[in-house]
Amino acid sequence: MEGPNKRVKVSDLASSNSVIVKTSWTQLYESILKPIESDEDAMEKIALECFSINLSLSPEDLVKLKGLIHATRLKYNDVMYHSFKHGLHVLVNCAKILYEHQKYIDDIDNTNNKFTQCQIYATIFAALIHDIEHLGVFNSTLISNRHELAILYNDQSVAEMRSLNIGLNYLYDFDILNNLSENELKDFRKLVIDLVLSTDIVDPIRYNTIHLFEFKIIYVFYRSLYYNNNTEKKSNTGSLMTILKLSDVGSSTQDKNSAFTWTQRFYHEQYAAHKNYNQSRFDLSIVFTIILHFYLEIYYFYRNGIEKFYTYQVEYLEQHVYDLVLKIRDLAVDNFISLEFADEIFLNLNNNIDVWKSNGGELCENWKKQLL
Repeated sequence: MEGPNKRVKVSDLASSNSVIVKTSWTQLYESILKPIESDEDAMEKIALECFSINLSLSPEDLVKLKGLIHATRLKYNDVMYHSFKHGLHVLVNCAKILYEHQKYIDDIDNTNNKFTQCQIYATIFAALIHDIEHLGVFNSTLISNRHELAILYNDQSVAEMRSLNIGLNYLYDFDILNNLSENELKDFRKLVIDLVLSTDIVDPIRYNTIHLFEFKIIYVFYRSLYYNNNTEKKSNTGSLMTILKLSDVGSSTQDKNSAFTWTQRFYHEQYAAHKNYNQSRFDLSIVFTIILHFYLEIYYFYRNGIEKFYTYQVEYLEQHVYDLVLKIRDLAVDNFISLEFADEIFLNLNNNIDVWKSNGGELCENWKKQLL
């Protein structure tokens, strides 16, 4: 990577022929990724393009990245949702947003708002590695079942810690940042760690067992802790976190077929998790620290959660994803990205929420029949 703290014009990166650049946000999965899901070489090629359209890279850099991408693909587990297909989807989403950011900043000639090459590299790298070796189950399930990874990582963001452990070692295995100073490398690692850990959201099992009023109290409380200094939310790190987290749930803000495809995969993955893990065994101390009198409701959900998937998906879209989309619109207001691009994301989410409310129950019933 040339000039890690520099800001470059994307027009200088020979990206005009990129399918990612040419394709709208709405059609990223349906047009680019869905047709190549059985072609591993094509998937790795698209992954490399995510770096090349955003970064000033030498031929040697590209060779190293090819090796890193191949090794990363092999480390993703073949689960229904958190596979390399998902990792690549998040990577492409992230690369698209970062490209649109750079293009918009170039167009309005406001380099003060532009992320540095090092920040962009760290964010794309974080997107690539963020779900390496994901087991297809929630962190809470790993913790309640005393999984060896939960013990290894002290019950803290278990899946994300595992991905970071493997992914950060690739920085050295493939020597992709050999031109960074010690301090620059330290900053790069810290940003990657912050970004990947930020993708650890409250999982839908615990998230949806609390009534809406109580959830909002807890949600606002934890957000106030997370943004305990008034610079975090407006900082580049905070903005990059928003970009990665929105990329992680990006299918919900794209074409409805993309949204339903990934929702079905998530449904199937959680069905498998219920079969393979004892979902009724959980840490009561966590529940009691939140609110005691919801014990029976929580126990009921652990036994019957798959049947309630439709309702929980509505709440997930209307609360978690909606909050991220509003933050993307805030970035547009702050001149980090075009309002037109942010509005495309916003309108797609609203449309998908409406369609899910109308058809989601029937879809869940059909998906359940396929699994029985």
